[in-house]
Amino acid sequence: MAWVALDRAVRLSLKRSFPAPLERWLRVRDEIYTDIYRNFWNTDLRSFVQYKGAQTVDASTLLMPLVKFSGPTDPRWLSTLRAIENSLVEDSLVYRYNIGDAVRRYSSVNRRLRQKSYNYFGDFSELAIPQSRSWLCDAVIHLACAAR
Repeated sequence: MAWVALDRAVRLSLKRSFPAPLERWLRVRDEIYTDIYRNFWNTDLRSFVQYKGAQTVDASTLLMPLVKFSGPTDPRWLSTLRAIENSLVEDSLVYRYNIGDAVRRYSSVNRRLRQKSYNYFGDFSELAIPQSRSWLCDAVIHLACAAR
C-alpha cells in the first residue's frame, strides 16, 4: 500500500499541477516496487508472498492489477493467481491466507501474550474457549494490548 500511496500522490500532483518532490517520490516508489519484486517473490511457490521470506500465499495480492502495480497478464501475477486458486480457494470462498500458517505464527508469541493478557485483563480460563479457537482469542488480546 505504500507503493500505491506514492503512485497516487505522483499521479495527482501531475494531474493537478501541485508542487511536489516528484523526483524523491518516484525514486522511493520505484525502490518499493523493486523490493516487492525481488524480496516478496517466492521461487519455490512461484508466487508473491505475505512478507519477506514467507512461505505463505496472501490473497491481498489479487489487488495488484487493480491498483496498477502489475498488469493482469504479468507472468508473476498469473502464477500468483494460480497459487491462490490452489491453496486459498474453497468452494466459492477465497481465504485471505491459510489459517494454519497464521496459527503457527501466533503460537510462537502465545506464551508472552497470555501472560500480558492475564496481567492486563485477568484470568480467562473460566471462559471455556474451545482449544481450536484459542489462537483467535490470543490474536484479539494481542491487538488490544498493542492498542493500549
